[in-house]
Amino acid sequence: MPLYPQQLAAVAKYRKVPRAINLSPYGTGKTRTVVARLAEICPPKRALCVVPGSKVEDWYTELTQHGNRDWRVALLGGPTARTRRQRLRAFRRPHHVAVINHDGVAVMGKMLLGYDVLAVDELHDFKN
Repeated sequence: MPLYPQQLAAVAKYRKVPRAINLSPYGTGKTRTVVARLAEICPPKRALCVVPGSKVEDWYTELTQHGNRDWRVALLGGPTARTRRQRLRAFRRPHHVAVINHDGVAVMGKMLLGYDVLAVDELHDFKN
């Protein structure tokens, strides 16, 4: 499915600035926009997507369906990685993009510092 004009404009903007916040309204396709940009830069860069627990599976689906076909995506949080052991097992496998829920960041801590790109969904929830 091709990107809509507003999504293409956002991807073009992301190319120009090293740090960006997308404040588009709900339902405008922000996730697809981020995935499209990540597909351009990963690899060689590695990305960490920090999302609410309820959206982990949605992000995984978007990354695997619309991202780079050669990606290895790690689920570090959500329904499939609830325990620390499951998170560590997924983290230790080679991957290009990782998805973790907000609570998982506190569990994984400093281990997450090795990523080049950080994408945070629902930033207002994460700060709380």
